Amino acid sequence: MNSNQNIFLFDSYKEYLKDACKSRGIKKELAEFILVKGSFLSQILNGNAHLSIDHAFHVTEFFKLNAKQTEYFLNLVQIEKVASENLRAFLKKSNSNIIKSESKIIKMIPTSTVLNLEDSHTYYSRWYYAAIHILGAIERFNTRKAIIDHLNLSAKTVNEVIQFLIDKNLLIEDKYKLSIGKARIHIPKESSLFVKNHENWRVEAIRAIDKPDDDHIHYSSIYAFNKKDFLKLNALLKKTIKDAESLLTSTNKEDTVVVFNLDLFKIS
Repeated sequence: MNSNQNIFLFDSYKEYLKDACKSRGIKKELAEFILVKGSFLSQILNGNAHLSIDHAFHVTEFFKLNAKQTEYFLNLVQIEKVASENLRAFLKKSNSNIIKSESKIIKMIPTSTVLNLEDSHTYYSRWYYAAIHILGAIERFNTRKAIIDHLNLSAKTVNEVIQFLIDKNLLIEDKYKLSIGKARIHIPKESSLFVKNHENWRVEAIRAIDKPDDDHIHYSSIYAFNKKDFLKLNALLKKTIKDAESLLTSTNKEDTVVVFNLDLFKIS
């Protein structure tokens, strides 16, 4: 079966299993699958007993974990079993590297268009390039006039941007109707345009605060955290991004364009 739990949120394999087995009947099915008695599995979850590595691997098969999730889970099991502190530290470091590797945003977002450097500087120079690009996906905004009226930009500006997007195959125009050309564009964190893109949309977010709307969310706060809980929050927010992307790819009959900004950082 597939587990909906994000294993990378857990630093104990027992806590992961307790969470994954909360639904009625799952613990019984798991015990039967890994060929142990239900009473022994209960001892593992609630006592000092541990899974063998063989049983642990069967657990990953039961929950259909991928290769990295499997490696992470097996490391968790060994972390709680090994006697050597050096080996335990090595396994923890290995899991930390897995989390960093699996959490990179670029892995979460499908990318099918890569602009060259000059075109990228143009696309990310102003917020409205991306806005006009995405508006092309919405029926009520997929004409030049509709975009001009909606964004309150000059006809000259909108027409220049649309022509650029068409030339780069990011928009298609057929019988005066616009539609999206290529699927998505994503800026790698290493790009010099990374900061510019975030700056564009955070400036627009500040402007949006002055236009009250009950559907909008503007939230800022500061917390004191320990490192362990900070990493959990970090993983939760990355899962939120991934879930938002899944929702985006499944949505249809789009009728509005929204901006999703998210920041989590340490004050150094």
